[in-house]
Amino acid sequence: MTEDGELHESVCNQNTTISFEIPQQCQDDNSLRPKGEMHCVEPMPQTYKKLEQSASILGYTQKGLKVTHAAISNKNGTALFPKNSTIGIENQGLATCKRGDTIGCVEVPVYSLSNFVEEEVKGTGPINILSIDVEGFDGDVLLGATSNVLKRVEYLEFEYNWMGSWKNQHLYDIVEMLDEQSMTCYWAGIDRLWRITGCWMSYYDIHTWSNVACVNRKLVHGLASRMEFIFRRTLGEEKLWLHSEVEAKHLPEMVTKWKDHMAMSRDEKNLTSRYLY
Repeated sequence: MTEDGELHESVCNQNTTISFEIPQQCQDDNSLRPKGEMHCVEPMPQTYKKLEQSASILGYTQKGLKVTHAAISNKNGTALFPKNSTIGIENQGLATCKRGDTIGCVEVPVYSLSNFVEEEVKGTGPINILSIDVEGFDGDVLLGATSNVLKRVEYLEFEYNWMGSWKNQHLYDIVEMLDEQSMTCYWAGIDRLWRITGCWMSYYDIHTWSNVACVNRKLVHGLASRMEFIFRRTLGEEKLWLHSEVEAKHLPEMVTKWKDHMAMSRDEKNLTSRYLY
């Protein structure tokens, strides 16, 4: 968000998203309001300040929202983050600042997700939603969660791309780890899902921008059934799932460049191989 109150342009279009309204009956009757807490962890100094200010002014702090100036990774420590970046800017994170740059950057505490939950989250009940978007370090956050946290999560969503640690990590390993914690994962689309768990294809190892949605099939049977239904419905649609721009501008080049690559193979062994690289 900028100083004049406008949201910074984002790949998620949050600057043009219409705000949701709280039903009047929930505003009038406290008994209808959901009880619980929500944690927002933000390492970028300028964005953190605006989030904390907004939460306080809107009264969300008193309703259970806590904004923490920190980063989450696979272990505790500290990291440098740009201190004068535009509020709400995308694609800046743990890898943005160079080591020793104390002029343009500021030191921020880093927690493993396991330690953060242990120290900051009250109780031992279910974690309804865990949303992770940390500019390429999503796998590290999940590796630092441990079974104690993951077994409590009902719904998980994280970003997958080519940045940060994802460059050297494989989605297959993360999905398998989550499967061991009773989580089924899908590629997330708009009212469409494509299951990854138990349906691995080697070309999923091509690192590109996407979101993965996972559900704990032991904790929330209804949601798990609904997501599987959407997946099966998606498979039944007769549609070519290819962006028009990719088809028009890049497909011929991609077919030529990748024609001998294992990702283009139709051989069953290659199709189900864990890794492309």
